Amino acid sequence: MSEAEITEQMVMMMDLTLVGVSVFFSIVSAYVLALFYFLRRAPVGLRVTLFGFFSLTFAFLALFAANCFSHAASLQTALIALGEQSALSPVGLAATRHNLADRSTLDQAIRSMTWIGMGLVYAALAWFTFFQQWRERRAGE
Repeated sequence: MSEAEITEQMVMMMDLTLVGVSVFFSIVSAYVLALFYFLRRAPVGLRVTLFGFFSLTFAFLALFAANCFSHAASLQTALIALGEQSALSPVGLAATRHNLADRSTLDQAIRSMTWIGMGLVYAALAWFTFFQQWRERRAGE
């Protein structure tokens, strides 16, 4: 792979990651709205079914995120290996110039924040779906 191809794929991975994040927020937002307006009054069987569907979607997004992290790390490794064999352009140098330990720490922090955030959102939505005692809204509220 050439440096241009690796760099192009790195940019595509960033775009794809942002799409994944926007899909995550869209799905969670839609579930919260459905929970507030409809699901809180739904029978338990319907809540279990919808939360199961939500769980499958969430699992798919988690696998998507793990794959993105893995692919991005592989692209970084490929660019570093290419830089050891030949001179890189200023863009390639900028992508590999930083201390690998610092980059690894930053990457790990981003991964940890992603997994912790997804876990907290999932747990909160499970709580609101099955355990939250909703008070009835009065007209005018």
